[in-house]
Amino acid sequence: MAGFRLLAEYAVPLDGIDEPTLAEFAAYWRRKAGKRSFATRDDISPGDLVDGLGSIRIAMIEPDGSFRFRLYGSKSTNPDQVDMTGKTTKDYADREFAALVERHYGMVAADGIGRCWHIVGAVDEGRYEYQRVVLPLSYSGTEMDALIVKSARIKNEALRWES
Repeated sequence: MAGFRLLAEYAVPLDGIDEPTLAEFAAYWRRKAGKRSFATRDDISPGDLVDGLGSIRIAMIEPDGSFRFRLYGSKSTNPDQVDMTGKTTKDYADREFAALVERHYGMVAADGIGRCWHIVGAVDEGRYEYQRVVLPLSYSGTEMDALIVKSARIKNEALRWES
């Protein structure tokens, strides 16, 4: 599969997410961040996220403006259908999809404000919609050096790949 095309996107306020798993994920992150602008990796327990762990990504912020996936959940999908663990956003074969991911991740990395987007896209197999939440994360405990991301499919038409 290839040929991702962005048809539309719009921002969704974190407190206005209507997709239940993403709303719960954002609320969990807020509880863990507390008064900080980010949660730390030590705050996040995989056991707390067991139901949605497969759709979570953790991306380290690289000096060159790319993002290296430290974790790429087994249910995370992309137009390339590749496990991106250990790879960067520059390794996506589908460059239009990569540009969208890098733009979304870059906005959060630039100002440390978590965001959600509703995305309408198309690939060769058909049109689909999903939402992506991107939240600041810290491995160092003192500064944002990573992002934690979760997506949820909303609508899929004629796609052969698993959600």
